[in-house]
Amino acid sequence: MSLGAGSDTRFFRLKQRRHDLDLVYHELDFPANTSAKINQLRNPSFANRIKQHCDFDVNGPHVQVSSDRSSLSSPSYYIHAQDLRRLKTSTTILGLDESLPTLLISECCLIYLPPDDADAVFDYFSSRFPATTPLACVIYEPIRPHDSFGKTMISNLVARGIHLQTLEKYAGLKEQEARLRYFGFGKDARDGSVAVDIDFVWRKWINEKEKQRVEGLEWMDEVEEFVLLAKHYCIAWGWKGFEDDQTWRALPAPT
Repeated sequence: MSLGAGSDTRFFRLKQRRHDLDLVYHELDFPANTSAKINQLRNPSFANRIKQHCDFDVNGPHVQVSSDRSSLSSPSYYIHAQDLRRLKTSTTILGLDESLPTLLISECCLIYLPPDDADAVFDYFSSRFPATTPLACVIYEPIRPHDSFGKTMISNLVARGIHLQTLEKYAGLKEQEARLRYFGFGKDARDGSVAVDIDFVWRKWINEKEKQRVEGLEWMDEVEEFVLLAKHYCIAWGWKGFEDDQTWRALPAPT
């Protein structure tokens, strides 16, 4: 499930790689965004490319679109017109199968909500799924607003009218991990939560061949600036309800 999915095409990229992928994918976003996305997906030229490359017919009989064209449903792909701030009080039926292992993705989404609203989203999903259903989440967002680079970054965003509302509350890696533990990701022995910055990901998880490929796409003449930027974004993930969590713990630990 992708929160604030916007124009992201992750579902179709996954289907392009594996047409037989057994996956049910949900996206949530504001009605204005979901309507624009559905119109684009169902455009004949775009829909034909999806059908050709992903073996998914957006205009097929198995796909249903709401009367206001803001929501879409099918056996494997859903687009929900949903304001996350009103998720807990909404009467919208998301159609989730709470018995299936589920992954929540927040890619620079929850950070734009007031802290209480962002926490309510986690509380909603964490409390909705039974303890027997494996549940995991991945968060990607900025951190470290208090050093000189962080202050400049925030100032530049504010000047453009962009406010990162949860940044103060979840300002660092420890705060991100504590956030996940509070909502049940890591309370039991088989559960856990981890947070690393993007500089760590680049140094420890990306192999040399991939680094060379990326550097060939866009040569980085300001490596120090890249490192500074990478240290101010993080990936945090948590998991619970898994019979065996060794896969989650097999990644190199932060240093």
